[in-house]
Amino acid sequence: MTLHLTYAELAERIGRSEPAAKSLAKRKRWRRSIGNDGLTRITIDEPELDELADPERRGVGRPPANSNRATPPSEPSPIAVQTTIADLQAKLAVAEALAGERKDALDVERAKAEHLVGEVADLARQLARITEEANNRERDLQSRTASVDTALAVARTELAVWKAQPWWKRLAG
Repeated sequence: MTLHLTYAELAERIGRSEPAAKSLAKRKRWRRSIGNDGLTRITIDEPELDELADPERRGVGRPPANSNRATPPSEPSPIAVQTTIADLQAKLAVAEALAGERKDALDVERAKAEHLVGEVADLARQLARITEEANNRERDLQSRTASVDTALAVARTELAVWKAQPWWKRLAG
């Protein structure tokens, strides 16, 4: 059966305040309509309303989980305190051991990194030396190429002169 209730009637039926009922209606996206008297009425099925009004579901008598009301502090027993201290000390020992292992691993990695930095520096020096040797060889090859080009030019000139002679002079020599 479908009911049409105002916010005040809904709040009374579910045992909440009127603003809480209004928020619930918005959150559940229940159909709202304004009556001739100017009051907003919510359309809700009666089984759903009964479920909301169920005290077992709502946890009547205890504050909501997000409540700011503080529960009265209770004195912990000495055994519980000692157990908690022992647990914390065990966790601290594990954390210290783990920190020691990580420090050792970090030291090993740092040593590896320093070694690799040295190797990179050596390789950079070798590269510089090889580059200098390559530049020297290139200059030597360029000078040799220039001398060969000069000799080739001379040989071509002599050949051109020889070909310019008549055949009989070339034969007689």
